[in-house]
Amino acid sequence: MSKCKYCGAVGFGHCSKSPHKTHEHTDDIGKRCVYCGATGFGHCSKSPGKVHKTGSTGKCRYCGATGSGHCSKSPYKTHEQ
Repeated sequence: MSKCKYCGAVGFGHCSKSPHKTHEHTDDIGKRCVYCGATGFGHCSKSPGKVHKTGSTGKCRYCGATGSGHCSKSPYKTHEQ
């Protein structure tokens, strides 16, 4: 099970040690949202940017695309790998 990289907790939600006050998990397999553990993309109520962000896998962390350029799901509007 992954743990928050700021405090080591296994749960999700508020984290007093995080700079954005939300637990951010390390996800070794890269398929789950680092803020809530969901496997999909789109809205995330626990994320500071309100969108799911997966662990690093060589694909966009906000939509799963393998390319670069514009990303409608990213808060920065660009793919992040």
